[in-house]
Amino acid sequence: MDVFSKDAQRAQPSSPEVAYAQLDSAPLCCRDLRELDYQLITEAGSVKVTMGPNMQAFRFATGKSFVKGFELPEFAKDKMKVSVESPVLEMVFMPNVLLLDENYQPVRVYGNDELRFSKRGVASANRYTLDIRIDVDREQALEARYLVLFTTDEQMQSATKLDKKLDTESAERLGSEMQMIKAMRGEYAAHVPAGLVKFNFQYEPSDKQSATKARQVLAETSTEQNKAASVLVATEAATVTPAPQTVVVDNKQPVSQNVSRTGRTIQPETEAMFISLIEQAVANDDLDTALQFVEEAERLGSTKVRGAFIDAFKSR
Repeated sequence: MDVFSKDAQRAQPSSPEVAYAQLDSAPLCCRDLRELDYQLITEAGSVKVTMGPNMQAFRFATGKSFVKGFELPEFAKDKMKVSVESPVLEMVFMPNVLLLDENYQPVRVYGNDELRFSKRGVASANRYTLDIRIDVDREQALEARYLVLFTTDEQMQSATKLDKKLDTESAERLGSEMQMIKAMRGEYAAHVPAGLVKFNFQYEPSDKQSATKARQVLAETSTEQNKAASVLVATEAATVTPAPQTVVVDNKQPVSQNVSRTGRTIQPETEAMFISLIEQAVANDDLDTALQFVEEAERLGSTKVRGAFIDAFKSR
């Protein structure tokens, strides 16, 4: 068997009854799909997911299920291809995929109608697969922003009949006496709410910089500025940088006002000029120039340009 199928065999529960009990006792994570934890996909490649009690549980209209969420990259060329693979061993997790838009509203669901059963090959076990193609809109933003993996009550009430001959050969190669006995009996693989599932994300990032990348650049820039500011404070008199003033918000918790890290004061008209330049650069998709303006204005004492950059980026 291939390495993935061997990993899946080690990851599957000790029995179907154990898997069903784990799902029954799992607390629900939330009532809305927007509250799920989503793993951000930052590059093409494979991701393995172990469905089971370590995952969140959610109640769909199709029943309660362990669930895994992915946040898809915001920009891609042409189409994104996603393949899902779940090996059929003594048990199998029947994968279903729900695509959501940026507002967490359903775009499309992939389930029984799209599932394909592939018989064991020279180096792979029997498996169920899903092949998904995600189109992009005219502005190159993926119509689907989130992907959710789950299974259904209906599927967990059925089973997959094992191919006696093929599974006997597989058992012989594994050298497993229990596998051999099950194969000879022609038993069934139970559909359970747990197991190892593999995703393969195939796409090319577009030339247009994504929001994720911009946030990363912004975070890196902010870190470097903090380092520079700490050196400046250490070498100048203590009175140069005033202590942050504390204000009270509606929840009665004190927060620090946004004061310049350098202690300098920028003229309002100069700050307004920088904000205008930043907004124009963002509109032209020239994020590097916009960030340079942010840095320069903050060195002069501006406390508003970073927020202006973020607002301009969000409103593109």
